[in-house]
Parts: sequence; structure tokens; C-alpha cells
Amino acid sequence: MLGPAFREGQQRKIEVSDTPEAAVRLFLELLYTGGSTADPLAVPVALSAIELAHRWQAEGAVGMLERALLPLLSAETFASIANEAALKELRLLSSSCITFARNEEPAIDELVRNGELSAAALRLIGRSVAADRREPAGGKKRRRSF
Repeated sequence: MLGPAFREGQQRKIEVSDTPEAAVRLFLELLYTGGSTADPLAVPVALSAIELAHRWQAEGAVGMLERALLPLLSAETFASIANEAALKELRLLSSSCITFARNEEPAIDELVRNGELSAAALRLIGRSVAADRREPAGGKKRRRSF
């Protein structure tokens, strides 16, 4: 990416216009220092930073962000955290989301009733995906007959 054949290499600049500045700062801080001064850490910022770390295969930063998100897991943050954990196959975070869902079943039931959980999050915690999401409950695609 930083080679002379690419625009980033010629300009000596990488643009990250699809990510909030706070998330880019957090990601770079983790890469360069192995820690962060963000206190408190905002879940949306951490999730955006984990997206960058995952995209650029910065596994160390992904691990740090997973661990940082663990204590932030709550009924209010569950939907967004579980979605990212499932989509990015983040083992530690996925495991914690599954445990949280078991321990906080009434809160999870409410999120399900309100339609706040993505299909990925529902599959992660072993719940069936609603028919109105156009996905079968078993997670397999239906075959059409002609």
C-alpha cells in the first residue's frame, strides 16, 4: 500500500475517510504504544477501531480492543458488540457475548422482542433468525424449485 505503485505511497498518506477520527486515533495509539489514554472508552469508538484493526490485520490491536470491550458489555451495548464479534469471528468477545446472553436472558429476550439484534448476533447466541429477515431459522439458505 505504501509502495510507489500505489497512490498512498506516492502521496505518503493513507486516507481513512470512512472511520471517525477518534477511532483512528485509538487504533494508532494502540499500535504505537500498546495502550490507550481513552477514559472512559466509548463503545462506538472501540468498535470502529476494531474494524480498522481487523481490516488491516493488526491482530495485536484486535486483541487489545476485544479485551477493552469485555467490561463494556451490557444490555445497552450488547447488540452492537455481539454483531461485531459474530461478523469478525472474534473468539474472546464472542465467548463473552454468549455467556452474557445466558446470564442476562431477560434483557436479551427484550432485545430480541424489539428486533434490536442482527441475524449474526442471533446466530451467535443460538437464537433463531426471524422469518421476516428472509433467512431461515437453521441458518441455511432455502433452495427454490422451478
